Amino acid sequence: MIVKEQLSPIQVREKVIADYKKTWASGSGPVMLNLNIAIGCSDDDARLFFDDELVFLVDESWNMAHALVAVGLFDSMGDAKKANRVSPIPTGFNDRLFGNKQTIVRITTLNIQ
Repeated sequence: MIVKEQLSPIQVREKVIADYKKTWASGSGPVMLNLNIAIGCSDDDARLFFDDELVFLVDESWNMAHALVAVGLFDSMGDAKKANRVSPIPTGFNDRLFGNKQTIVRITTLNIQ
């Protein structure tokens, strides 16, 4: 499912958690959240890379701090900036894992700017 509307990181977090609860909730072990972000690409490109997964088409103002707030690793942009997580989203197709023992977050980005 492709989400085209411009959402804040908090609104994205709500949709990611709802998608997790709908598809992967098993009740045991660490929580594994997936966030798929596409920047500067068409719907067809997003479908090609992400298939039927939930993907957010965001504008080029987003950086990794936005993504980490969206998945709940930081409560606010200010907290992410204090932790020096304001790097730009890399160009190309990238897959990164973040987290701790309770929550593992997979952030996949497609940036064709």
